[in-house]
Amino acid sequence: MITHVALKMQDGWVESLARPNRHHHVIAMMREKGYSRADIAYSTQGFLDDNETFLDRLQGAAHALACGQITELKTGPDLFSEDLW
Repeated sequence: MITHVALKMQDGWVESLARPNRHHHVIAMMREKGYSRADIAYSTQGFLDDNETFLDRLQGAAHALACGQITELKTGPDLFSEDLW
């Protein structure tokens, strides 16, 4: 099950927030922590599952469908937090 929205930095570090947050909330938190706009721009948006595994938007979609968290995607092949909560 998907539990968090997340951004994975180029160095592998992941910043995340639990539901019902959205990716823009994570971005705002990162800006408050001092991350640069470039750091954020080059990060990968995705999710954390209940094992704290990072999944990009495509992997997140497959996972959420496979575990029955959602039954369809609203906006294409990628998962968005709006699909979940």
